[in-house]
Amino acid sequence: MELAKLNGPKGITITTHKIGQLLGCSQQTASRKLIDLEKKGLIKRQRTIKGQRIRLTRKGLTLLREFYIQLRGIFEEREAVTVKGQLVSGMGEGHYYISRKGYTDQFEEKLGFRPFPGTLNLLLEREHDLVVREMLDNCPYVKIEGFQDEGRTFGAVKCYLVSIDGVQGAILSPLRTHHPKNVIEIIAPVYLRQKLGLNEGEDVIVKVFV
Repeated sequence: MELAKLNGPKGITITTHKIGQLLGCSQQTASRKLIDLEKKGLIKRQRTIKGQRIRLTRKGLTLLREFYIQLRGIFEEREAVTVKGQLVSGMGEGHYYISRKGYTDQFEEKLGFRPFPGTLNLLLEREHDLVVREMLDNCPYVKIEGFQDEGRTFGAVKCYLVSIDGVQGAILSPLRTHHPKNVIEIIAPVYLRQKLGLNEGEDVIVKVFV
């Protein structure tokens, strides 16, 4: 965290003596800490004339982000936050899954609307939006139970209430999934692309209630 505070993910050139001063420990202890962080894959080091060039790895940044999300859940009141994503086309599977009676009946009962048969897919690219998406995993959600239909098993889904230009909707997140979290799928009672005049590649702002 101290390294990130100095210059974020861009990295910084610093001596172990200076790090020791920041941490309130000896130069030798600071050196051991850096060696330990590097062994864990949290930082990368390169020796220079002026000291060591240190930058956080993707693993290190992910660890810090996880702590940040947990702390937000502890100290901040739950409220509406906004995310911005780029409208992208899905794989065409949304219509099939959303149309299953086992899902639609639960959507109507638990969310208060029967969704249009399809999803609005948004690609998240900004750090803020990715953090909010990660944060959702630690927030309350509406659970849509899994079921079996026509010999197939359909898994449980988590729903997070949202609003887009005043239109009610929900982000869908399978309870068990290995899909990347930089794309969110949204359902609504109307065809959002048509209702709001949205075009492919356009930025869409979503109000998420967490």
